[in-house]
Amino acid sequence: MIAGDYASGRLEGLGVNCNYLGAMLAIPCVAAVAIARRKAAWLIPAGACLIAIFETQSRGAFLATSVGIFIIFVQSRSRLAQALLTVSTIAIAIVLPGTIDSLADIVVGGRSEPELSHNSAARIAVAGFAIQVIAEHPVRGIGDGLFASHAAESLNFGIYMATHNDYLRLAAESGIITLAVFLVLIWLGIRGRRTDEFAILRGIVITYMTVLVFANVLTNPIVSVPFWLSLGCLVATRSLNEAENKSPTSANHGIHASAEAVEYIQPGPDLGVSPQKATTDLRSC
Repeated sequence: MIAGDYASGRLEGLGVNCNYLGAMLAIPCVAAVAIARRKAAWLIPAGACLIAIFETQSRGAFLATSVGIFIIFVQSRSRLAQALLTVSTIAIAIVLPGTIDSLADIVVGGRSEPELSHNSAARIAVAGFAIQVIAEHPVRGIGDGLFASHAAESLNFGIYMATHNDYLRLAAESGIITLAVFLVLIWLGIRGRRTDEFAILRGIVITYMTVLVFANVLTNPIVSVPFWLSLGCLVATRSLNEAENKSPTSANHGIHASAEAVEYIQPGPDLGVSPQKATTDLRSC
């Protein structure tokens, strides 16, 4: 807000538009909320990010932030508790849709209903066209960065417009296999239980995954660097489930090895092994 500017009443800055700025702010907001569970002072930067997200009036950024915070608080609980909380949240959203509408009105308070309706209709239309392109070019796609121009030249669409959904963009421009590889890479990072620090990184990754449903930010380094760094750290480390499965064997092996070493360097009186010889043999092991 300090270094940014307003376009049609919506905050933008750092060289990106309001939707991209909202997506970029969602990640530090979720991370700050996660750290605030241990140090309450982190609620201050979390609040600053949240206010700036409201100023962007980006529905996608608000939803991504909500999903990320939900994951941060849920992922440390048991699987049963996670399932119950998720089902309860979905049920409340279905039974009390006015609650979601009220929150959306707070976020996009400066945007008119006709603008929002037109925006939603355009996104639905371009998503349908993207699915058509994927069906026609499922393996190789139409080429990286060519969707908007392809949409403008198409008789079925005729508008220069991006997909506003990076999952659809990947599949349309690079093929379904590329999208599958990307999703597998994400799954390798977020699967299993994580310690506190890596749980925060997983919250960041899931926040970004939600952002990708509403914007084409995957190739934007300003927005994407935290995601790739977090995902890289998650993929490079084992989850707690894998560590627990491997630790008993390693621990038992270490105990047996230590016991064997003790038995060897403390021979009985009948073996006739000198302490010097025992030390030498142990070093050779």
